[in-house]
Order: sequence, then structure tokens, then C-alpha cells
Amino acid sequence: MSAAPSQQSQDQALDQRARDWVARLMSGEFTEEDARSLSAWRAQSHGHERAFQRAVVVWRLSGQALGAEARRQRTSRRRVLQGAGLVTACAAAHQAAVFLGHAPGLRALTADVATANGLPQPLALPGGDGTLDGGSALDTAAGDEIRLLEGAVFLRAAAGRVDGAMRIRAGGADIALGAGAVEVRYGDRDIEIACAEGSVAMLSPAPAEIAAGQVLRAAPDGRVTRHDRDPEEIASWRRGLLSFRDRRLGDVVADLNRHRRGKVMIARPLLAERRVSGVFHLDRPDQIVDHLVTGLQLSRRDLPAGIVLLS
Repeated sequence: MSAAPSQQSQDQALDQRARDWVARLMSGEFTEEDARSLSAWRAQSHGHERAFQRAVVVWRLSGQALGAEARRQRTSRRRVLQGAGLVTACAAAHQAAVFLGHAPGLRALTADVATANGLPQPLALPGGDGTLDGGSALDTAAGDEIRLLEGAVFLRAAAGRVDGAMRIRAGGADIALGAGAVEVRYGDRDIEIACAEGSVAMLSPAPAEIAAGQVLRAAPDGRVTRHDRDPEEIASWRRGLLSFRDRRLGDVVADLNRHRRGKVMIARPLLAERRVSGVFHLDRPDQIVDHLVTGLQLSRRDLPAGIVLLS
């Protein structure tokens, strides 16, 4: 009888498979089917997940090492630059796929929960539930803490909970949800906290209470603004709608890009500050782009791979 594989050989096999996954990810040919298969492979055991995390770290360090070597070793410049160029080319191909919404980024792949563009996902959490928007990612920590890494999330605290508030962190914002429901989202610049039910407390960057129908927007400089919104419009993406009233064009485009392939891009920074309103079906993203062009009298240029340039 042949002996069972040793733990060491099993770990080596997992590490090799994890490296294969990362190589596929960086090839520029990573697909949504690959993403689903990778998620299933990582979920098989803690060993699978640890092997993947190790492979990601090794890939990052190998790219940094090749870049450093290229700067130090002038005498073998061609050979080193060929190696560095291979890593750079793979990274560029992957980043292009991420940019266009065809592949998840490393942040999404290493997050506890991540969604593909246009595919929101229900969440079951200790002390509550919710929905993670498409093109979004979050981590769950010990207890009830949730860290939104990118995109948007809608959370509802369980009725009658007695074990303290659910904590949500997003960038520089720290939020406590004791009762009710809230949407937290990253725009292209700001962090927005919208209370749909009950009340929610923002602990930082500035302490504030938010009642149902109120929205706080925290800017990178720490400035906080408050305005009202119909609770029915909050997290309208859960109903297949993109609803915005007097919102920055930059934030609207960031929301839209989480629900379409390709990329809508704003050519001038000042243009992102224009205000826009509307309610549209997310399954018709081109109509939303048409509305933005017509309503704000913009110029539109359509480029390959679903890229739309607004100016």
C-alpha cells in the first residue's frame, strides 16, 4: 500500500495550485467563470485560503524585487528588465481587465466578500443582514465590525438586538448602527452615509446623528455636509434602479460603473462637480449615459471595450 501524502506535500500542492491561480489572474485572460471557480477553490478549507494569500504576497514581492533589481544591476540591465517587463506586462493586462470590469482586482479577491459588476449579493451577518452592491468588496472582523473596501453596502440591524451597535468602517468614516438600516457607499471621492430606517451615528470624522431620510457626506478633507433624501431612493440599486437627486456627476458615474462593463470616464475634474438628477433602470445603462450627455450638454466619445469619455 502506498503511504498517504504527507502534510508537507499537501501544503506544497496547495501552494503550487495557488500560484497557478495568481498567474492566471495576472495573465489578462481572467474571466468571471474563473472568478467563481477561484472563490469555490478558496472556500474549500482554511489551508486553501492561506495558500492563496501566500501566493498573492509572493507575487507582489516578486514584482517589487524585480523592479529593485532593475535599478541596482545596470551591468545585466537587459536580462533584468526582461523579467521585470514580464511582471509589468502581466500586471498591466490584469489592471486593464479590472478597469473595464471584466476581472476582479486583488483587493476584491482577498476580501471576505466581493461582487462582480452588476451582481449585488445578499449578506447574512451577526446581528443583522444586508446587501452588497455590484462591484463592491468588504471585510468582516471580529464581532459586528464591517469594513467596506470599495463600492456600496446596505445594512439592517436585527430588531431588538441588545449586544451593542453594528460598526461599519469605510475609509476615514466610522459608523455605529444600533437599530434601523443604512447605506454606506464610496463615491469617486466622498463617503456617503444614508439612513433609510431608524437612526445611525457617525463617530468619525465628526460625531453626528443621522435620522431616517438624512444623508451625511464626508469629504477627504474631513468636511461633512448633510442633506435630505427620500428613504425610498436610498440603495435603490437593490430594486434595479439608479436614483440620484442633485448629486455630483462624479459620484453618479462611480455608481454607474459598478453596474456595467467598460468604463464611463470624465475628462475634466471640474466636470465631476456638476449636479444631476434622475431615476433609471440599471439594465439599461446606455440610457443613463444618454441622459447625462443630454441633461448636462456634454460631449460623448465612444471608444473600444465599452469606454465612454464625457467632456
